[in-house]
Amino acid sequence: MTKTTKFQFNFLVRDSIPTIINSKNNGVKEVSCEYLHDDEEYIQALKDKLVEESSEVLKSKNKKELIEEIADVYEVLENLTEANKIDLKKIKQFQQSKNKTNGSFKDRNFMKYVEVEKGSEAEKYYLSRPEKFKKIK
Repeated sequence: MTKTTKFQFNFLVRDSIPTIINSKNNGVKEVSCEYLHDDEEYIQALKDKLVEESSEVLKSKNKKELIEEIADVYEVLENLTEANKIDLKKIKQFQQSKNKTNGSFKDRNFMKYVEVEKGSEAEKYYLSRPEKFKKIK
C-alpha cells in the first residue's frame, strides 16, 4: 500500500482546478471538494479569496505577474458582485461619487501620518481603528 500525505486547502478554487489537479498524473490520489450550497458561505469564501488574491498582487514581481494577479482579483470581484446581485452600474455610480467627494488615487498621495489634538473627535476616530491607524506618539 502506498503511503500518502494530505494537504489542507479550505479555500475556494476556480471551477476547473480539481479536474486539472486530478489529470496531471503526478501522484495525486484524491481531491476532496464540496459544493457550497449556502449563499452566505459562498459569499464569505469569495471575500476570503479576494483577500488571498489581493495578497498575491502585493507579491507580484513583474508586470506579467501583476497582470495575472489583477485578473484573478477581477474574477473574484465579478463573482462576488454576481453572488450579491449587485448591478455593475451601481458600483460605477458609487465609484464616481467617491471620486467626486474624496478624489481618486491618481495624485499618488501617500499619507505618512496625521497629528491631532488630544481629546479631539479626530483622535477618538483614529484610536477606535488601531488595525488601520497605528499610534506613533
